[in-house]
This record gives sequence, C-alpha cells and structure tokens, in this order.
Amino acid sequence: MDEVNEAFQDQPPYSAPRGEDLRKLPFLKMVLKETLRLYPSAPLRGRISVNGDQLTDDLYIKEKQILHMNFYNLHLNPEYWPNPKEFNPERFLDESET
Repeated sequence: MDEVNEAFQDQPPYSAPRGEDLRKLPFLKMVLKETLRLYPSAPLRGRISVNGDQLTDDLYIKEKQILHMNFYNLHLNPEYWPNPKEFNPERFLDESET
C-alpha cells in the first residue's frame, strides 16, 4: 500500500492513474506477471505451420501441421520455474529478468 500512496501522493483524490504513474508501481507489475504466470489469460494457443522446418535431427514440423502451445503446463514446469505452484512475485524482479 505504501507503493500506491507514494506513487499517487501528488494526484487529486479519485483521479484516474496515468501511464507514467503506473511505472512507479514495480511491485504491482511483479504481482500481475506472477498472476498471469499461474493463471494465464490464454492457457492454450494453437497455430498452423506455414512451412515445414527441421528443428532437430529427429524432429520435423510438416507444412500446415497444427501446433498447440500449452502455456499453463509450461508455467508450472519445475524445470523452468523453481517452486512453480508457489505465488512469488519477487521472481520477476528486474535483476532476474533476462
């Protein structure tokens, strides 16, 4: 709450936040990113390949093949996220984003 009070201290009461005001809320940004990681707004996306492509020696994607990307499972994969089911906004600190 201190972050919000500090960011809006110069604003009149009940005024709408401006874009530059939202940049003053880094913890809010981390909370939103962590929330979307746990509960993605689009948990599954599908695409159709335009061209065929050799990804590895034994993996080939054919032309017009349907591909599904499961963001929900990816975001809960412990190979990429330590303690993936834990709500931890600090994992999105600017230092850790690469």
